[in-house]
Amino acid sequence: MTSKLPKIIGVNQKPDEAINKPQIFSSGFPGGLSALMSIYWKCDNLLLTRALESIFHNTIVPDEVLVVIDGPIQVDTEMVLCIYQEKYPFFKTLQLNKNQGLAIALNEGLAIIKTRWAARCDQDDINYPHRFEKQLACLQKNPNAKLIGSSISEVDLDGQLLSERRVPESDDEIKKLIPFRNPFNHMTVIYDTEFIRKLGCYPDIAYQDYGLWIKIIGNGGLAVNILEPLVYATTGDDMYRRRGGIKIAIDEFKLHHLMAHYRVRSWVGAMAWATARSAAAIMPRQAKRLLYRQYLRN
Repeated sequence: MTSKLPKIIGVNQKPDEAINKPQIFSSGFPGGLSALMSIYWKCDNLLLTRALESIFHNTIVPDEVLVVIDGPIQVDTEMVLCIYQEKYPFFKTLQLNKNQGLAIALNEGLAIIKTRWAARCDQDDINYPHRFEKQLACLQKNPNAKLIGSSISEVDLDGQLLSERRVPESDDEIKKLIPFRNPFNHMTVIYDTEFIRKLGCYPDIAYQDYGLWIKIIGNGGLAVNILEPLVYATTGDDMYRRRGGIKIAIDEFKLHHLMAHYRVRSWVGAMAWATARSAAAIMPRQAKRLLYRQYLRN
């Protein structure tokens, strides 16, 4: 079967002229809003379609939607993207030559986004219909904010509610929590792309989102959360498998090295906490599930 995917901006190609033209932003976000998503070979097309539909049918639609294709993908997934490219002129894709991991894929996307604000969206999560409207209202109340997130409703593959991950609201509360736990749900955040680029974007580690929040807060960026859930996050046993293993244990030390470097916590405290979290990373899956549901979820 031959792919009918329209022209894709390759990682080693210059963007076409349309992307360089002055843009008119209608979202209401100062400097415009882009939705940024990364997909790879292991992509559930039904969940991807639901995720994209939840972006395009929000009460505020982003000025640009960019999907970074992290290496080869299945033809059926290409056809899903083709449908949206033909339907929405502001829907764009960026094809990477090979799978390079989420951090690098997102950084490649951030390099070509033209709006000041970017909203992270995941390929298997569904945005509440008013997500971007709520975040715009929050930004208007906090014009100096560099990072805004929200709580999430965690659901299984059938859409059944499992739990809710609540987050601290104020900048002070976030700063108190970040040495011990990730204070943001990555699939809910919007951030200032100009500020992010100055920091070098995502660190190339497994906890790339957590690492970015540390860099933002460590460089004086104001961060806030909206207490109500704005995303249905698809989760399940696979999440606990992804959060374990030797590589994750090693990346715990890289993450806490960042904490110490940006003075989020002391070197001694960072290494002690990294040791404890590394031990949790190599726990059996069942024990890990209990830990997350009993202590990290409400």
